[in-house]
Amino acid sequence: MKKRVINFAIIISWILITLGLLVLFIFIMGKSFGLIHSPVWVDYIPHMAGGATLLGIAIQTGKTLQQLKDINADVNKMDKKLNEVVKDTATIKSTVDAHDKQIQKIDDRVYENSPKKDRSGR
Repeated sequence: MKKRVINFAIIISWILITLGLLVLFIFIMGKSFGLIHSPVWVDYIPHMAGGATLLGIAIQTGKTLQQLKDINADVNKMDKKLNEVVKDTATIKSTVDAHDKQIQKIDDRVYENSPKKDRSGR
């Protein structure tokens, strides 16, 4: 079973996004129903909530892009190793083909020198 890695930056970004949207929603509802009679600094709460939400989205996007970059690097490494495997396979194939030719020559010489037997062993 694969272990899950806890990524605190992602958790913090989701907390920021959730809290920002929640504060923004509560402020809008409170203002709409007349529950909030606000001094000037309270009018900036939506801006702070929006900023926290944007910060969370930015962190989340950065982490996602970093993960994509890491995946791309892993794929490039695997591609290089695959090219090495293809080269090694070609080398092995040419070696086996050379051995097959040598075995065929030896087999031909053995059966040329034995007059009564054919290649089937009879």
